[in-house]
Amino acid sequence: MKKITFLFLYLLLTTATLCAQGVTTRLTIDMGDFALGKRATLQGEGISLVEQADAAHQVCFDVPLQRPVYLRLGISTSFNRIYLEPGKPLHITVLPEDAKKRSYNLMQLNLKFKGESAPINRYFNEVKLEQLPDSVYLLDQPTYIAEMEKQIRKNQKHIESFKVDKAFKARECLQVKYQALSKLTRYPVQHYWKGGNQLGLIYDHGEDMSVIHNYLRKELVDDTELWKEECYRKFVHSAIATLGGIFGHIDWDKMFRARLAIATSSFKTPAILEDYVQTLALNYVNSKESNTLGDLQSEYDRYVHRADYREALTKAMAAWDTFAKGSSFATGNEGAYTDIDGNKFDMNSLKGKYVYIDVWATWCAPCRAEIPHLKELEKKYHGRNITFVSISIDQRRKDWVDMVKRDQMTGIQLHGGPQAPIVMDYKINGIPRFFLLDRDGKIIHTDMSRPSDAATIKTLDALPGL
Repeated sequence: MKKITFLFLYLLLTTATLCAQGVTTRLTIDMGDFALGKRATLQGEGISLVEQADAAHQVCFDVPLQRPVYLRLGISTSFNRIYLEPGKPLHITVLPEDAKKRSYNLMQLNLKFKGESAPINRYFNEVKLEQLPDSVYLLDQPTYIAEMEKQIRKNQKHIESFKVDKAFKARECLQVKYQALSKLTRYPVQHYWKGGNQLGLIYDHGEDMSVIHNYLRKELVDDTELWKEECYRKFVHSAIATLGGIFGHIDWDKMFRARLAIATSSFKTPAILEDYVQTLALNYVNSKESNTLGDLQSEYDRYVHRADYREALTKAMAAWDTFAKGSSFATGNEGAYTDIDGNKFDMNSLKGKYVYIDVWATWCAPCRAEIPHLKELEKKYHGRNITFVSISIDQRRKDWVDMVKRDQMTGIQLHGGPQAPIVMDYKINGIPRFFLLDRDGKIIHTDMSRPSDAATIKTLDALPGL
């Protein structure tokens, strides 16, 4: 631990110097003959960039950096972890997994690195860190914690064996620790579900979780330097969510106050509290799809004073005005949606009837499970004053065409792709998602019940003039 502590101090001294100045760093990606490499995304630590490939099949990012950052490089369906340092250009070449067959791993591409940061980035291709299986959630609390701590020590020792920059090693050791602690925050719900990996709410099932809770509280450290690490900030938000719990049907106001109480008892540094409350407020607005904080505004005003934060919250709240009942549905640009024959479809042509929209994809099992129910719904309301529209967000149009034809899918079938206007305009981050529009093309629901839900028929039957 002494060695890790020294490395962490070394890291802090290094990043403190860098934070005083911003540096634009060039990242170049050569796609080679990877046919799906038409654009790339770069995300992480406050960075979100998208660039299209040029005629030479290259993508260039100019990334403003104040300190070394972990980023996720997305190309097609793949995501690779990379590390970018201020003032150190990095060149990446996409290589096939099998040179003879020209085949690629579409989940994690084989990358070749060139530049000063190349040794660190090659580390990502070589390192094999141990992950605890979901079955450990079946263990009792003290035993799980012991297994987690053993895993952290083993992984940190493995990191130390690599010949890479000391400051990077220090950050990697922190990553290992707080990623493991983030998994610990899921123990209550995972233990309840007997290790079934049921992601979702933390239920109050009556079991005493004091061992886990006390451990998590101990790890909430009021340290401004540590707070700069994204892995630590993510852990803090996850830990406080676990400690605060979920109340019944999700009372967002009560949840906000519960989490704020834990944060203020754990942290006294104004900058940390300001950061935390800002994220909490944005989550509240986005989760509740609200254009106001209501009674929570005074709590927000007490802790958040930065002009850019307040402006960001104002914009986030204003964005939900488009979701309000009675607002016009965003139809998208001409040609944004195409039918099975490749013809452009004008969403404005749907006016005059109620519209039930299903946003789905062929690879989405819950979406496919709703299709038989959607067909039954279409039969029930056939000849009535309602239109059923399915919008696919599949990356590969062919996958969608094949399934529509094979399954003889009914209603209006359209393809929009992953960047379809309905996805971007309405911040869809999970499918299936259903919408209900009135006869004037105005919103009734942006999160309508599913075809399999009995509430759907009740809602539709209550529509005047159906």
